[in-house]
Amino acid sequence: MAADPLETVEIPAEVRANQAATIAPETAQQALQVAQSYVIDDDDMYAAAGEELRTIVTRSRQLEELRKSITAPMDEAKRRVMDFFRVPLERLQQAESVLKLGMGTYQREQAAKAEAARREAEAIARQQREEQQRREADARAAEAAAQAERERLAAEAQVQMQKAIDTGDAQAMAQAEQTMAAAAAVQAAPVEQPAQVVVPMSMPVVPMAPRAAGVSTRTVWKAKVTDKSAFIRAAAGRPEIEALLSVNESALGQFAKATAGKAPLAGVTFYDEPVVAVRRRAG
Repeated sequence: MAADPLETVEIPAEVRANQAATIAPETAQQALQVAQSYVIDDDDMYAAAGEELRTIVTRSRQLEELRKSITAPMDEAKRRVMDFFRVPLERLQQAESVLKLGMGTYQREQAAKAEAARREAEAIARQQREEQQRREADARAAEAAAQAERERLAAEAQVQMQKAIDTGDAQAMAQAEQTMAAAAAVQAAPVEQPAQVVVPMSMPVVPMAPRAAGVSTRTVWKAKVTDKSAFIRAAAGRPEIEALLSVNESALGQFAKATAGKAPLAGVTFYDEPVVAVRRRAG
């Protein structure tokens, strides 16, 4: 492989960035083409590929060091700017959170009051309906009782009248007439009709939602898992729910490494693969 310009030429620090802009892409493309041309089919080619790999790793690290030498001052300047604004921004964010929390709490309290008022209004309306139904039932019962009494007196008067006619008894006739008059009186007596019930209770005033100029509120639904095992069982066989389950690949990899793949897990395939390590060239 040709000598790396970044390795053999001493470039002043102030020029290295401009040089890297042209040298880095060229050398990287060259390294890629060489790597793609390798056909590792015997020990000699394997050894040659190893040497090429060490050269590439060395070059990568040199480019990384160059990148850091260029970006380190920028990173330091950025760090100082971030430090300068960090505390004020944090305090402003805290102030925003305090007010949002207070306003949210007040909104929830007002919503709870509105719900309580709604329930109270419904309870009053229900009580009014029940009272009206009770009055109407009482009126129907009174009407039925009056009707029964009329029918009883009418039947009794008919019997008395027939007896008076059969016997010619004037006293029995008078008694029959009295019974008929009583039945007529019951017939004429009006049955009190139930008036519309007004329960003497004040209707609650439902509080209005609070408002503030320039501030709007929207409802955001959220969720949190309170029983992980139950959630996993519920997700089984339901693709739309299974999509919400995430696998911790890092933790699973650590488990595979610790157990060397000898602890089977349902739905998990353990496998090993070689990892090539490369030492950087000295100098």
